[in-house]
Amino acid sequence: MQRRTWIGIGILVGVVLLIALIVGLVVGLRKHKKKDSPDSSPSLDDILSNDSTFPNGSYQVSTGSLKVGPKNLNPILVTLQDLKSLGLTVDNSSLVAETNRLSVMFVRIPRNGTARMQFGGIGVRFGSSDTLNVIPLNLSSITNSGLRYIGLLNSDRSDVYQVQVRMAEEMCASSASGSCSIVNWSPYFVFGDNLGSAANFSNELPVACGSQCDANSTSRCATSCSACDGQQVAGANTPVTRRYRMNTTSARNLLFSYQTYQVPDRVTVTYGGVNLFDSTCIGTNDEQLTPITYEGRYTEVRVDVEPNCDGTTSTQWYFTLPCAGGCQGCDEYTCLDDQRAHCGSDGYLKRYGWYFCESYYDSYQMFDVIGKNFINCVRPKLLPYVQSYLNGVKGDVNCTDLSNKAFSSHTKIYEQCGFCNALSTNKLAFGEVLVAWRNFVSADAWSQLGTMFCKCAYCIPGVCSNC
Repeated sequence: MQRRTWIGIGILVGVVLLIALIVGLVVGLRKHKKKDSPDSSPSLDDILSNDSTFPNGSYQVSTGSLKVGPKNLNPILVTLQDLKSLGLTVDNSSLVAETNRLSVMFVRIPRNGTARMQFGGIGVRFGSSDTLNVIPLNLSSITNSGLRYIGLLNSDRSDVYQVQVRMAEEMCASSASGSCSIVNWSPYFVFGDNLGSAANFSNELPVACGSQCDANSTSRCATSCSACDGQQVAGANTPVTRRYRMNTTSARNLLFSYQTYQVPDRVTVTYGGVNLFDSTCIGTNDEQLTPITYEGRYTEVRVDVEPNCDGTTSTQWYFTLPCAGGCQGCDEYTCLDDQRAHCGSDGYLKRYGWYFCESYYDSYQMFDVIGKNFINCVRPKLLPYVQSYLNGVKGDVNCTDLSNKAFSSHTKIYEQCGFCNALSTNKLAFGEVLVAWRNFVSADAWSQLGTMFCKCAYCIPGVCSNC
């Protein structure tokens, strides 16, 4: 019996020692593996080098494979004053790498004698990355190539080029929202298969990730931030970003206006990384309006402009983002009633004017171009008519007379703005507006709408004489 006990104890001890040995081996292997396998995630330099979109026709070479080229072809530093002397005004935000927006880089190449270099390419290297992106110089003669020849600096007979780059979306994947990183980039002149003349300087590229308006005011990425002031921003040939502190986390139907004239540009509005509006690459000819609505955790709204988006070389544009709150947009109706008419919730301004203004803009994206043009035409005419009426009233306002006069103005204004054409291609959208606010539509409103349908050759029994 005693012998069996000792044998059992021996077996138990052996099992314990075996388990301890296995655990020790596992821990040792894990430590060894961790030691031999450092973090292999790519650096920001490599992400920008390998995942950014350079002009079509660009190619990559390893900097380690290049032999040193002639020093007389080393790129020269470009200053903002140099660009200004060539007629190019550059906004500070143009030189910040932003997600979902083109960036521009300026490179200055010495001439080989008196003629502009017709061969070789411009190289761009981020930080210590081994990858060099090369943009062939002959792309500058191709429309919309992404490489643009800016001009000759007479001071030293050097040529300035603009390179368009859409920075890698992944550049902010591992960065905290609100961060601003500084990456150095160096220009090269590359020719032949393996010769590269590197600049003896580097440029700083701020990389903006997420909201920047809560950052330190000295942050290089916060140059695009400002409190909303409702003022127009105008520009020309370089990308621009504006971030506005709206002082509210939600707003409804702010009437964003923009104009790109004949030359196509692209204008976008985003909130918290979500796209609120994209004009696409378009020449508008006339000012355009679009309602902006947002709600979330942030107070910052961002506007981006990508000029010359189809490869043109000379453009102009402007945009205006109204501030939230106050007597803006459709709230002008309620403010006008509170400050002057005092007709209350059953009066024309609040019961009809404000509700239908909001309803049209809530359903704005359902309308086609003709329908949107109708809305944008009506809005600036209806309210001024009411304002003119109120300016002519001395003493208290007769709310019934105000309502009658306002409804009488609708038929003429709707005709002027092409209601019948808009209705013919936007029946569902108009129906959405009416259904959404059917409980607020008065008999006068229905009568006015019926009159308009009759003028558009629709038959409404008991209303239209053309039935």
